[in-house]
Amino acid sequence: MWHSMKSMCFGRQTSLVPFVRRLATNASEESCPQTLSSSFSSSSKLAIRDALQLDPKNRKRVAINGWIHRKATHKLSTFVHIFDGSSTTQLQVVIPNQLLERCPSKLNFGSSIYCEGVIQESRGTQQPIELNCDFFDIIGDCEPLNFPLGIQSTTWGEMRQFLHLRPRIARYASLMRIRSELFHFVHKLMKENDYMHVLTPIISATDCEGAGETFSIKSPLCNDQQSYFNTKVHLTVSGQLHLEAALGASTKVYTLSPAFRAENSQSNRRVCEFPMLEVELAFINSIDSLMDEVEYLCKSVATYLAKECKKELKKVNDSNFQYKILNKIINMKFIRITYDEAVELINKIQKNEEMKYGDDMGSYHEKVLMEYFDFIPVFVTHFPVSLKPFYMKQVNGKALCFDLICNTGGEVCGGSLREDDYSLLKERIEEMENPESFKWYLDLRQFGSTPHGGFGVGFDRLIQSLTGVVNIKDVITFPRWPHHCNL
Repeated sequence: MWHSMKSMCFGRQTSLVPFVRRLATNASEESCPQTLSSSFSSSSKLAIRDALQLDPKNRKRVAINGWIHRKATHKLSTFVHIFDGSSTTQLQVVIPNQLLERCPSKLNFGSSIYCEGVIQESRGTQQPIELNCDFFDIIGDCEPLNFPLGIQSTTWGEMRQFLHLRPRIARYASLMRIRSELFHFVHKLMKENDYMHVLTPIISATDCEGAGETFSIKSPLCNDQQSYFNTKVHLTVSGQLHLEAALGASTKVYTLSPAFRAENSQSNRRVCEFPMLEVELAFINSIDSLMDEVEYLCKSVATYLAKECKKELKKVNDSNFQYKILNKIINMKFIRITYDEAVELINKIQKNEEMKYGDDMGSYHEKVLMEYFDFIPVFVTHFPVSLKPFYMKQVNGKALCFDLICNTGGEVCGGSLREDDYSLLKERIEEMENPESFKWYLDLRQFGSTPHGGFGVGFDRLIQSLTGVVNIKDVITFPRWPHHCNL
């Protein structure tokens, strides 16, 4: 019996669930009677994206799964728009009201549904094709009075209150597709440019940034923090130091991995967990060469978004202003100025908040630069060494480094040449709180060291800048920030 059922259900592109439901129909008077008329075995299971590509003249019979986004009831039929995440475009399904009258389940927004029918030319003008349904099954009902999010007018802030439910909203699903597409594209781009991917560790014994804003880790098997690994460990703040070690295997390495910062901030640009695209290159001695790499990367990602994710971007942010921002990222040469020039410029044109020399740039100062340069991304270079970590190469009190400032995302990227002089690096490390943990890092300067450099791109801030989504907590599917980690 099982063998024959398996051949019936798995021999075609179909789902077992509706078939099992159909078997149960004979024993349940409460099931929808229309299941008896299903011709499930002759339907091809398709994603909505693929169903939308069919020629309606062929009147192909298909089966689809998805969620109900909206419906409109007319005299003879009910028109239901269904999405399954494979496309921003929804499929219109026409269900005869005669079928609905015999079914106790309602077609509620958010309910999951299975439908079968024939693809035909649409009788309306808003879509070219539709599914003429002769069988459907409500798989999971969604009671509209209890669902806390609206169908169309839900704001980013409202969706943020229900992280587990906001993927059901079409606008947010489009943002998730953008994130997924860019994630895959970055890996493809790096491979095409001969970068080796390295999976850097999440548990680390070194604080790369030296700021102490780390999440400590303690094993329940041990009484004190040091016992399990024989040293203090924490969640990584950056994979950079490990990537520098990986340069021994290839001259170009990268990672796209989680990083963690224990910052007590409610800023629109900060969270406690985020992916970082980090890159290290050997045999490089110019920050201009590094900035060229960053600019190429940003322009490539922006071009891919504009070309391949048009519908998703329109759903997320359809403002003319954001399209102009995206166009500038793609087509305009990024601005390059020094820290000293930036401070002088900001203080010359700012109206509310002067920038003191030796201070880091705040969001207001970044905004001043963006407006002055007409929202073209700006590289700010040669910061005072007091503002930057120990590993950066230094000349005359300046770090050979840069930050990339973009609209909305702010500081999207930071990079530098790395100090390759053993004596100078050893001297700086000895002044740190836990110099023993960096012994292995010093070894890299003793055995075949090369001039090298790298950068780190905040993946979520880059998405903010490309899409114009103001709050970073909205571009991350499940963000973590102070006092917010409920799932």
